[in-house]
Amino acid sequence: MRFPILILAIASAVCRAQPPEDAVLSVYRQMERAEQTGDAETWFRLWSARSDTAAHPEMKSMVHARPSVHYGVSKVIVDGDRAALAGSMNEAFVSVRFVYETGSWKILDAQWSNTAIDPASLYALIPPGDGAFARAGSPWDRVEAAQGTKKWKLRAVSDESYLYLRMRIYPRRL
Repeated sequence: MRFPILILAIASAVCRAQPPEDAVLSVYRQMERAEQTGDAETWFRLWSARSDTAAHPEMKSMVHARPSVHYGVSKVIVDGDRAALAGSMNEAFVSVRFVYETGSWKILDAQWSNTAIDPASLYALIPPGDGAFARAGSPWDRVEAAQGTKKWKLRAVSDESYLYLRMRIYPRRL
């Protein structure tokens, strides 16, 4: 009789688990609320220890209550312990990178713009880790140069993560 109760308890816990996209969105909403109310302490705690903001606690003094601030969201993507969000604040647009550290999502950085980021390009904000070529120390001396002109030399190689290009342009003779 205990087995069905155990299964029910596990199923209940799984159903209550927050999807990572919702957890990232929750941090974004907390940032919005902190800006609306002027809660500088909460606003500052949302940032990663690796962020430039964390290195400047004096930024807390710049957070003032702005009840008219409203954040919008276009897209959220999560890849392991990294995430990115495309959104807006009133008339401006923002792209935010997040990291999962010490058991919660934190803001790594935010970029503001007067034009929206294409949601399809959001993946560029969380690129894959180094591929085999970079892990091997980028041995360019083992990559044969492409046949081209005498004014430039191109080398290209790819691995499971990236396409690496190196081009050398020779100076023009006077």
